[in-house]
Amino acid sequence: MPDANPQPLISVIEEVLGYEAEAFGEDHPVEGADLIEWFAQWRLRAQAAVAAAIGNKTSL
Repeated sequence: MPDANPQPLISVIEEVLGYEAEAFGEDHPVEGADLIEWFAQWRLRAQAAVAAAIGNKTSL
């Protein structure tokens, strides 16, 4: 197994934890449509990061 670089995986985790962090932390509303659109794009980045972390070149 090739040496995997965990940095992309860490980056997507930091990204999801930071998304609207203040709103979630303060229990403020988050626009549902914006959240769904953002999540759909983030999910693709997360899939690629996980695949890279495990050394898999194919999509999950």
